[in-house]
Amino acid sequence: MKSLNVKILGKEYQIACPSGSEVELKNAANYLDQKMAEIRNNGRIISFEGILVTVAINLSHELLQQNVKQSTEAASLVANLTSLENKLNMVLQNNSLATHTSNSLEFEYNE
Repeated sequence: MKSLNVKILGKEYQIACPSGSEVELKNAANYLDQKMAEIRNNGRIISFEGILVTVAINLSHELLQQNVKQSTEAASLVANLTSLENKLNMVLQNNSLATHTSNSLEFEYNE
């Protein structure tokens, strides 16, 4: 575990960071700083805690929306794959019947 320094709204924080995750954690801290600066610069919320809570709620909302979107997309993908599988099975079954019928006819014809 490493220690990483990040700056949020001009204040420096030291946080624990798993080895190999420094870049991702730094990017996350920069994103948080950017979102907090947007809220602060908007001027309606002044306190650090108010800005932090507002950003936390906004990010949670975005995450939940993304989860719903991914769930919907996954369900649609499953439905499309199921439909494709059914069509493929029908084609294979029809092909098998045609081959079987064709072989039967040839066999009967050759007798």
